[in-house]
Amino acid sequence: MRNLFCFLFYSFLFICLFLFISCQHQPKSYILFPQTLSNLHLVKLIKGNAAINMVNRLHGKPIQVKKAWVAYYKDTHQNKAIIWVSEAFTSSQGKKQTEIMMEKILKGKSPFYNFQEKEISHTLIYFFSGLGKNHAVFYKNKLVFWITANHQTIDKIINYYLNL
Repeated sequence: MRNLFCFLFYSFLFICLFLFISCQHQPKSYILFPQTLSNLHLVKLIKGNAAINMVNRLHGKPIQVKKAWVAYYKDTHQNKAIIWVSEAFTSSQGKKQTEIMMEKILKGKSPFYNFQEKEISHTLIYFFSGLGKNHAVFYKNKLVFWITANHQTIDKIINYYLNL
């Protein structure tokens, strides 16, 4: 009887540990990048070291990220979106990376203009235009987002990510 009790007890502990580990809030690429987003269809998803290298090239130097993704969406009417997401090691690091990025864009020579800051759902979002598209940059927890899309779809895409 004692052996059965020990077996059940340790089985229960193992299941609890497994559930605890698997339920940790980790970004899943299938949630971050659904097959359809605001009537756009996912056509390419880059992740892992390739995405981290793209993020580093975009910044012109290596930045501290745990993970990165770059998703390309489009529809049949030539509407497109590119969604860059990097995962910082901490939420405060994600906030700092967002602030530094926006500070450099605002101070440097860049093709971007019409800057606005809006708070939506308790999230500060930087909006701007340039290169024929609309852009939005924000962080949520450890994730830093740069969304590039046309004016018809950018708000719907942002709302998707704010509601994750």
